[in-house]
Amino acid sequence: MTATNQVSRAYSGFGQLTAEWQSHTGVVDYGTTPKVQYTYSEGIGGNHSRLTKLTYPSGYEVNSWYIGTTESAMSRPSSLTGLRAGSSSAVTLEFFKYLGASTVVERHRSEVNVGLVMAPGGTTGDAGDQYTGLDRFGRIADQQWRQGATIVDQYGSTYDRNSNRLTSTNGLNAAFNEVFTYDALNQIESYTRGAPAAPTMTQDWQFDALGNWTGLTNNGVAQARTANAQNEVTQVGGSTIVCAFPRLACARLSQAHNGDLQKLCCTTCLRSSSCRHPASRASRPREHRCRLAT
Repeated sequence: MTATNQVSRAYSGFGQLTAEWQSHTGVVDYGTTPKVQYTYSEGIGGNHSRLTKLTYPSGYEVNSWYIGTTESAMSRPSSLTGLRAGSSSAVTLEFFKYLGASTVVERHRSEVNVGLVMAPGGTTGDAGDQYTGLDRFGRIADQQWRQGATIVDQYGSTYDRNSNRLTSTNGLNAAFNEVFTYDALNQIESYTRGAPAAPTMTQDWQFDALGNWTGLTNNGVAQARTANAQNEVTQVGGSTIVCAFPRLACARLSQAHNGDLQKLCCTTCLRSSSCRHPASRASRPREHRCRLAT
């Protein structure tokens, strides 16, 4: 059986993702397959190890900065920088402002003069403050992207008492409105996009008592799914999932997590032929392959 595609990941000793390869034509070749790389401070200059640079397959680099006493102490990025398009000059790609410890209330992209604004001014929000973009529980209620005073994108959201998103309303185009429903266990049951009378997309899910999918109906087309006693996906529609997992090497982890690691492997690999064991601390790439047997 031949793998049609593969994703492979490498991690540091801290368990941080350092590289990710993605091959769309067969297995990963670590010498030629495009990869995204992540660089961390690794404790240099403080008691932290935080992301400092992201390198794309093209070689383009985006740097994360933690300028300011608070930003540095809390390891929250103050800005992202990179080279200006078509130039060798560095430019600030985006900067951030926060409410409290980590809630982003402003993002600004100076190159295109577009920003996310949670406190546009003039009105009082649900929490009784200036942040109309957030409700009293800190959830996104009205997200506006602006270019100057002009709204270029806008989404409003509503929630149930368990903070499940019920609706997402696009302020500029109702065709992108979304409605969600959930069961008593907060598992999503249905999703609808577009006008309720004539939706452009619908999805419905069915679950067994352990939360495994037993069925997915996508725009009226039903697909059955089967899981084994370890909660691993074994059947998707007419395709059988063959998961080659290193059970001996991971026996202790598998027992500790009741098979969830194998489940994650097989679920992740439905679209790729391999996945990286999330609990491994080895820095060199290691693959666990799952294939669709038709």
